[in-house]
Amino acid sequence: MAFQNASQFSIGNATFSADTHNVTVVQQPVFVDPMKILHDNRAVEATHTSTTAAYAPKCKPGSREQVIQDITSWAREPKQVASHILWFQGPAGGGKTCIMREVALRLQETGTLAASYFFSTRVTGLDTERPFMATIVHQLLGTENLTEAGVVERIMKNPTIFTESLDTQMEALVMCPLKWTGDTTVGQDRRPCRVIVIDGLDECRDKQGRAHILRLMRKLATSKTIALSFTIIIASRPELDIRTIFSNTDFKQITRNVCLQDYDGAADIRNSLCDEFNRIRETHPGKESIPEGWPAEEILELLVSKSSGCYIYPATVIKHVDNPRRNPVSLLQEVLAMSKSLAPRNPLEELDALYAHILNPPDTDILLMKRLLHCIIAINEALLINSSKGVNMDKSLAAHLVPAFLDSLLQIPPGSTNITFCDLHSLIAVPQFVPKYGVLPETRIRFHHKTLEDYLCSPRRSGHLYQPLHASHLDLATSCAQHVQRWSPEESPCSTEVGYYSCRSWWTHLDLFFQGAASPKEALRQIPTSLLNFDSTRCWKYELAYTPREKVPLSIWTHLPSPEQIHEFIVSIIQTVTKAERMPNLLRIANSHSAPSQQLVSRYAQPISSHTLR
Repeated sequence: MAFQNASQFSIGNATFSADTHNVTVVQQPVFVDPMKILHDNRAVEATHTSTTAAYAPKCKPGSREQVIQDITSWAREPKQVASHILWFQGPAGGGKTCIMREVALRLQETGTLAASYFFSTRVTGLDTERPFMATIVHQLLGTENLTEAGVVERIMKNPTIFTESLDTQMEALVMCPLKWTGDTTVGQDRRPCRVIVIDGLDECRDKQGRAHILRLMRKLATSKTIALSFTIIIASRPELDIRTIFSNTDFKQITRNVCLQDYDGAADIRNSLCDEFNRIRETHPGKESIPEGWPAEEILELLVSKSSGCYIYPATVIKHVDNPRRNPVSLLQEVLAMSKSLAPRNPLEELDALYAHILNPPDTDILLMKRLLHCIIAINEALLINSSKGVNMDKSLAAHLVPAFLDSLLQIPPGSTNITFCDLHSLIAVPQFVPKYGVLPETRIRFHHKTLEDYLCSPRRSGHLYQPLHASHLDLATSCAQHVQRWSPEESPCSTEVGYYSCRSWWTHLDLFFQGAASPKEALRQIPTSLLNFDSTRCWKYELAYTPREKVPLSIWTHLPSPEQIHEFIVSIIQTVTKAERMPNLLRIANSHSAPSQQLVSRYAQPISSHTLR
């Protein structure tokens, strides 16, 4: 013990002892399980053997036989210099996914299927390209030359590989392990040929992600340096960005184009309708009141004509008519009364008429229904954005969009969502009860088909049911802010699920609102005072109150913006507004926040106000 620079002090009746000991720190090596990393990053629901696929609609035996046969025959034929990619395109609701599931099953039976991936906007996590390569690689294990050992070795070397680009993943986990080791001058044509089936590419929401996957699949299909020859089957709608890529010379010379419209599906649709009407006649609670010959032959022909080769129309008709609480004969008459046309110009005309009829049920709050439908679309977009940033939403039932969650989030009376949607089950899957934990993906509120989202987002098609997407984001940002603003540590919070969602998504919704608004000036006029006055630090306090900081994912702390970042953003928006309107808006924001934030805004306000006064 030492008393440096000490003077004029004394110590009495004291006992001093010194104790020293050595501390040995043993660092245990962190065990990395490569297969677990691969499993955790794949999307098992994207495969043709998933639970989602097991309960999905299927082609009836004998239906769509010609197009299925054409695709599978092409996939099995030897590839010399001919096409390596088949693009199967068709309109929305044409039954492409059912056909592709059948194609995958038949190729699996013959041993030629290597992997499958089914994109979907209706299943959580399947509308992004992020898990694509991990899912494909997992299915490729066990095929010729791609062994588990080869993949394990590369994941061991780079455990974070699935956070890197898809190019890096494919090069390390597919191209390198499958590298051709034989004589490059002979044997190329004798390489085993395997097929990769990709469905619903248009349902990958990121257009750049779609283009990325197409480029990767072209590289894989045309590679001469790997020991397998890959054939790629891709099914999608003919969206502009996808059409543009396939019209490029690099793709055009190696791609076979198959159009669903070239196949007459009228007979298959007719058989499907007959089967479904027979089932309703046999199982409906009021089956005694249904005529034996219902529906008449001319009605069947009319429905087939209205379908224009697309299954979405007859499928929606059947869902609407198959209501145990109402008379199916009357329901079918309602559908038929909407249009007397025997030859629609396009399938969307009849589909839109059907949507308009179902979405205007009697004794329903249409404004609330419109708000709920558009909020579902906006929440799905926000969840996708949060997921792309690594924001964990597992604690939130928003990931499953149950009715009780929407009731609480939008601050409407309990049960309102269920009541509003009670006559819309032909268009929307609405779960009646969802346990708080262990929620299954299929129990979330979801649209039966993406054409409903397309309809609601088109002002020309949906008319009074249309609402700009950015308006829904503002609605949700305001609701989220109100939930967090009312909360205090001394009181019981709103439901934990709504609280977590509000904290982690309000900024995403506000950002998407600004992106969609016509102009910054118009956006600022629409933001309510409650949102401008929102104290964002409450989000952090809420997280800490209900989740220990060490257990909160790092992505949350990096995603939630600080008050300073929020003001930086809003000020940057205000700076684009006309000079005359800058000062009032800046003062309004500065006066509604804490002193540090006011100082930050003042740094911007001073030069702007001086410039304005000149």
